[in-house]
Amino acid sequence: MIYISALAILLHSCSSSHSPFGETVYLQPEAINNELVVDMIHSISANDHYFTFVHSKTCRFYVFDSLGNLQFTFGVKGKGPAEFQWPGGIFMTDSLTIIYDEVRKSVLQYTVDGKYKREIVLKTGVSRSRFCYHRGYLYFHAMDEYPVKKVNMQTGEQVKGFGEFYPPFHTVKDRYFNNMYWYLQPCRETVLAVNAHHAEVNIYNTDGKILRKLSFPELEKFFRILNKSSLSKLLDTPPERFALIHISDISVDRDKLFLLLTRSPEDPKQVQINTILVIDLKSGNINDTLKLPGRMYFGMAVRNGHCAVYNYSDAQCEFYMVPQKIYGQKD
Repeated sequence: MIYISALAILLHSCSSSHSPFGETVYLQPEAINNELVVDMIHSISANDHYFTFVHSKTCRFYVFDSLGNLQFTFGVKGKGPAEFQWPGGIFMTDSLTIIYDEVRKSVLQYTVDGKYKREIVLKTGVSRSRFCYHRGYLYFHAMDEYPVKKVNMQTGEQVKGFGEFYPPFHTVKDRYFNNMYWYLQPCRETVLAVNAHHAEVNIYNTDGKILRKLSFPELEKFFRILNKSSLSKLLDTPPERFALIHISDISVDRDKLFLLLTRSPEDPKQVQINTILVIDLKSGNINDTLKLPGRMYFGMAVRNGHCAVYNYSDAQCEFYMVPQKIYGQKD
């Protein structure tokens, strides 16, 4: 069932002074869809027409419009052609839906309306399914010689990757907390690589030449303070309750980079995934902080001023309008 929020007028900022993380804007959903009877959504992607939510356990894909209306579903669990064992990630273009299966270690291509096209088996696994597609090539994060690899999606040929390693962030009893997890997103003629634990954005051309680096000292300091504090309590903390501060998802829309954080600068002691930082890719500044009304969100996609997230706490899909002032325009 879909609910249209009467509080959508509260999209504008309810408070805040400027801080190193920009102005705080409190959001309320335009629409809520609680039709999905699932325990978790693992990934969300978008194109100009649809938002697709991935439920890895059942291998089902739920496709919505930007108003939260469920359009269709697809996906079958199994080992045969066009079937999935654990679809961990998805990337959509206006003509393709590209899905990575973590068990098969392969990429399956579908049309945007859910019709199977082909499968490409990769020579190496994708780290946490962080990948993107840009101009005929698949770019994905691999934890070996190069953090980012590049595959021709027509031939399946892998070409030389690019990027750089960082040393482990911390080591506790041989357990590594490294900051080598990269999220990848295309932006115009470039590929963005966002380090999930290092508060750094590298911008590459499609041949792997780095064009620009963005760093955020205040955000990096926030990450380091929380990580050090969390690690000091690690051995006394049940694994399911333990979480380091990091970026849990990213999206790019109209030269803005959206980062979903696992904790909020306003209340860092609580594990809550409801804070989105907005970075202007032209200036390299964090201009705004978006606050979602729930406590725990998994998956985020922003496209054409619309934002879709999965509210894990309340088991529902939520759809927002991003205020136009975030893009430098009047509402």
